[in-house]
Amino acid sequence: MRSGTSEKGVGFLYRKKREGMREFAERVSLKIEELLKLNVVQKISDCVLLVPSARERDGSFVKELKEVLEKRGFKVYNPRSKNFGKKERIRKVLNYLLYVVEGGLSASEVPEELLQIREEFKERKIGLLDAYYRIISHLGVINSKSPEELFDFSHLSQFLSQFEKVYSFDEIPEKFSSVFIPFLNSTDEPEIPPEYLPDNYLPVMTIHQSKGLEFPVVFLAVDNLWESDKDEVLELLRDFVPDSVRELLPPVEDVESIKRKLFVAYSRARDILVIVDGRKENREASPNSSLYLEGEWEKMKVFLKGKGAKVKDFMGSSFSKKSFMRPNVYSFTGDIVSFQICPKLYAMRKFFGFSPTSSVQEWFGTAIHRTLRFIYIFYREKGRVPSREEISEIFERVCNYLKLDGIEPPDEERRKTALEVVRRFVEREGKEFYPRLKGVEQRVSIEKDGFFIQGIMDAVLKTDGGLEIWDFKSMRHPKRKGRDRILELYKKQLMFYKLLMGSSVKRLVLYFLNELLERDPREREVFYPEGEEEFWSEIRKVIERIEECRRNREWPYSESPDENTCRVCDFRYSCPTWNVYNSQN
Repeated sequence: MRSGTSEKGVGFLYRKKREGMREFAERVSLKIEELLKLNVVQKISDCVLLVPSARERDGSFVKELKEVLEKRGFKVYNPRSKNFGKKERIRKVLNYLLYVVEGGLSASEVPEELLQIREEFKERKIGLLDAYYRIISHLGVINSKSPEELFDFSHLSQFLSQFEKVYSFDEIPEKFSSVFIPFLNSTDEPEIPPEYLPDNYLPVMTIHQSKGLEFPVVFLAVDNLWESDKDEVLELLRDFVPDSVRELLPPVEDVESIKRKLFVAYSRARDILVIVDGRKENREASPNSSLYLEGEWEKMKVFLKGKGAKVKDFMGSSFSKKSFMRPNVYSFTGDIVSFQICPKLYAMRKFFGFSPTSSVQEWFGTAIHRTLRFIYIFYREKGRVPSREEISEIFERVCNYLKLDGIEPPDEERRKTALEVVRRFVEREGKEFYPRLKGVEQRVSIEKDGFFIQGIMDAVLKTDGGLEIWDFKSMRHPKRKGRDRILELYKKQLMFYKLLMGSSVKRLVLYFLNELLERDPREREVFYPEGEEEFWSEIRKVIERIEECRRNREWPYSESPDENTCRVCDFRYSCPTWNVYNSQN
């Protein structure tokens, strides 16, 4: 079958009476081998096994099939076969963390680095998540080339981050062993993105995990599909399965639930769906039915929108993971700028999702930006800038909104500083800025050379003969600390917005809000757009580098450390560039 068609076949494999689970798994494995020999699929990873539960319990179909396939030389990828907290590499790190928070081991039983981490934790110099990053850096995790390993430790960082938000520092030692570890031991392994599914492995996943994916052949293992009312059974697949198939489905206990599951499973299959029923006391397969796979694949009829066809019609199908990988969508700030600052930090945050130890900058920038946006709404409604007291009320409202999202200031001092920055901006710029303001947080995007790039403009202002684009940075001017490279990256961000907005843009303004706290503020960096063609060529090269890193699964550390970024980076302990820079300074 050619890619892109919606027609597909449906077949059944039933466990025979008095047939053990091992024997049944042997038969299923032979059918998978036949698919490869007949060139219906190119490799075993073009198939998927969808199961009610991926746990490899003794005697389960999943465990038996995995063992049979591995004996035949095939590999099976089943990351959810165990509870998350019981995975060997997770247990090792949890044991180290348990020592950090509780002790209990002699100095001779732990690495020297761990002794130091425990002392710093006891003295409250570092938190639990800080200790975690020190430990996994000591173990070399951050430099791992295994996506599965990195995703495991990323998920653990997310669990630890939430744990620290729920419990105070004094509660952690007791709650870590009584709450956190039991929680992990009862938690399924989290999912990983489909683009990281390994080639030449048969993936095993639940129907829920498979949402959004597509495979040429889907094997759906069913259980608990039994009831006597045949009319309800026919209702299950009325909209998406041919008439000849409906009559062969067994009755079910929960009609709506199984209808949803079967629909998802059917839509995961690009070419063929095989329903595998391994329950005991099942009926004998009818030798006269063209849908039961008791004979050869070549002789088995499948159904294409109700019309009979043979499995050979699917031979030579082409398939690529690209059909379900996420599109090449890039944010200028979140991707292009972040990658250029440090590819390693970018990948750990963007692709693998490691939680940061500190959300100070996130809260500070978000609180200021949202408050300035609400002040714009205030101005538009009332025709004037708010007073200092009204600014405080707006700011308080924003802080409450952020708190609902789990974003809070680290301390009262930081909160007061953010409010003071907003007040000084309104006092210094408000009477000129808000009357000229045309829009805030405007989304822009462009599709070019096969890439889709998007961004958000903080403010667009009217000026003589055109427009100005402003971008707010919750920091001091980079030149104060010799961060010229960072300044140039921010200028390119505004150049990108100008590229999208066209010739109406006459001036670009970077506004460094924290400069308003200085005695000699240098808050503005004003420049004019030029060199657009060269600029786009540079963007394209950066995106191509990101794509290359994704293909090779290698993310280098930055060769030019930025002190402000590196000093708070959770991965600096593994970074050779930072270690050299730190030793020299």
